[in-house]
Amino acid sequence: MPPTEAVPRRARAVRRHEREVGRDRGGGGGAAEREELAGAQLGRPREVLRLFAENPFWTVRGVARELGVAYTTAQRAVERL
Repeated sequence: MPPTEAVPRRARAVRRHEREVGRDRGGGGGAAEREELAGAQLGRPREVLRLFAENPFWTVRGVARELGVAYTTAQRAVERL
């Protein structure tokens, strides 16, 4: 194999490995996946605000249960308000 062909092949292999490792860790890696995650994170406080508009006496545990997320995720969403 000529040396000029080895560099792009190596770069493709590294990118493929990074995507696979990111997938194994639960992370994305692609720009679209990062944007989707950011959108979800920004949407949580909005969802919590909607819940508080309906009933101002929610607990973090109740918010977590209602939104179907972990307690700490609900806690962070409430803190962002």
